[in-house]
Amino acid sequence: MSGPPRVRLVVVNYEGGDMTLRCLDSLAALEWPSECLEVVLVDNASGDGIADRVERDRPAVRVIRNARNLGFSGGCNAGFRDLEGVDYVGIVNNDAVVEPSWLRPLVTAMEADHRLGAVNGKVLFLPRFCAVDVSCPETFVPGKGDTRTLGVRLSGVEVDGGDRWAGAIYGKGFWPHEQGPEPEPRFRWTAAEARLWVPADPGGARPESARLRLAGPAPRRVLVGGAELAVGVEPGWFEVALHDPWTDLVNSTGGALLPSMHGADRSFEQPDDGRHDQPGEIFGWTGAAVLLRPSYLADVGGFDEHFFMYYEDFDLSFRGRVRGWRYGYVPEAVARHVHSASSGATSPFVLHHLERNRLLALTRSAPVPVVARVLGEFLATTVTASGRELASSVGAGNGISTNVVRQRLGVLRQYLRLVPRVVRHRLATRSGRQVSAASVMRQWAADH
Repeated sequence: MSGPPRVRLVVVNYEGGDMTLRCLDSLAALEWPSECLEVVLVDNASGDGIADRVERDRPAVRVIRNARNLGFSGGCNAGFRDLEGVDYVGIVNNDAVVEPSWLRPLVTAMEADHRLGAVNGKVLFLPRFCAVDVSCPETFVPGKGDTRTLGVRLSGVEVDGGDRWAGAIYGKGFWPHEQGPEPEPRFRWTAAEARLWVPADPGGARPESARLRLAGPAPRRVLVGGAELAVGVEPGWFEVALHDPWTDLVNSTGGALLPSMHGADRSFEQPDDGRHDQPGEIFGWTGAAVLLRPSYLADVGGFDEHFFMYYEDFDLSFRGRVRGWRYGYVPEAVARHVHSASSGATSPFVLHHLERNRLLALTRSAPVPVVARVLGEFLATTVTASGRELASSVGAGNGISTNVVRQRLGVLRQYLRLVPRVVRHRLATRSGRQVSAASVMRQWAADH
């Protein structure tokens, strides 16, 4: 190849506003010859006026307008069209920014190994974080099928008067998000020990304190950030000093396949302390900031647009794995990402697509016994979670809550509607498999 490879970078916008412009500014600052770099903005029928502003103020960016919102999957596919003459095509989330040196090490890795279908760099969360440890000497087990060991409920995080619930990172010792009535429409239980990561505004001053809203099943003395607090039954706000060092946390170092058959970001929420600085092969890639080989896309196919968003990268990674493609991790390529900025990490919309699309992706590529096991586990968890929600809501005097029941039955209904076409695709592409799905899972289904 004479001269630098020609690269196309695709950014999908849906109501991203200034966040999308910030992403495009970072791409304009890339250390790559401008004549070999094409930036494409795909606008999913947004009402934020960004497409107009980009066409007016950034003539170097090509704008593709979709007539309706096709989701991340459909938006990326629109940017993948007409790749003739393009050596590599990348995706950068509109809520991400890349460092000026991000592209070069990814291209170098692709040039060195032509069986790499995609390469991820290191993706850090955009803000920096301060750890707040929560210690509950007194815990309890709810019973009635709920065997969790619980400490206190956290239902609010504020910094400098602003709501930081969505931006905080709920680390080791926090149970999954739950929904309830006011004044705790969203909350998480802690275990005996838990760690909360409180974010600071990027580029702003580091706050000296945060406010946490806490409640317990009974009055308790709880250690939070080293200070003893008297937490009551009714939710109350507590000022907590932020005295630990501020640090970068990793969003992703590529895609992983967990033994539970969930897709995950490698190194997720771990401090960027040097442990993640070794390049290597990974199970799959994640779409926040990635470089792809056009021949890989031509062989495996683009995103399944029925996924809309979430698990589409896991699905495409697994489809490529069984066709013999490999994926790499290059830590020198650094990007920063606002996790779930456009959708909210725990919204019903997100939870629906995460669960539905995981089942669809495994149905397409995983061994049949694994698919059967995962579906059985999904149904069993639905029954257990529904019973726990019922007991919790009635016991608290809030009447019968069916949020979990509705959400999970909605997942199952949508899965059953879409699964016939996924099965047809699985059968039609069986002859192109070069590696068995069972061998992929033996090699890669491990904790990372």
